[in-house]
This record gives sequence, structure tokens and C-alpha cells, in this order.
Amino acid sequence: MTTGNSISKRAPTAPKGKDLHIGAYLKHARLNKHLSLRQLSEEVGCSESFLSKVENDKLRPSLSMLHRVVTVLDISIGKLFIAEKDEDRKS
Repeated sequence: MTTGNSISKRAPTAPKGKDLHIGAYLKHARLNKHLSLRQLSEEVGCSESFLSKVENDKLRPSLSMLHRVVTVLDISIGKLFIAEKDEDRKS
């Protein structure tokens, strides 16, 4: 018997409908820091493949993983969502 408190270990996929496209901002910040996917993945403790999928908006990182990534990249989570909101206004 399962309880309603089980937590999936899989990374969430991008939501249907209103997608957040923060991957390009993360990639831009990574490149500005002159970091390869391998270097960033080693710093934050995940695979290069995972980061690549995040940068290409194929997967959404957990909040804790996003926090680790933005900490290494010296950007704020809030700035990602402000940039995303600004892009929405342009389209």
C-alpha cells in the first residue's frame, strides 16, 4: 500500500501550458563565467546531460538544484524570473 506522501526522485519535466524558459539565461550566465558544462556540473553535483537539458528547457531543475546553479554562476533566482517576465512582455 502506498501513501500520498511519496516523492518522485525524477527531475520534473517542463510544464505544459505556461513554460518557464530560464535555460537560455542560465547558459548565458555560465558562458559569461567561462565555465563548461562539465565544470559547472562538477561544482553543483549533477551530470552534464542534466544541465544541458535544463539549458535547453527540456527539464526543470528542483529549487535546491537551481539555487546551487545560480550560486555558482553568481546570479539570483529572482533575476531569472524577472528576465523571463520581461521576455513575456516583448512577445
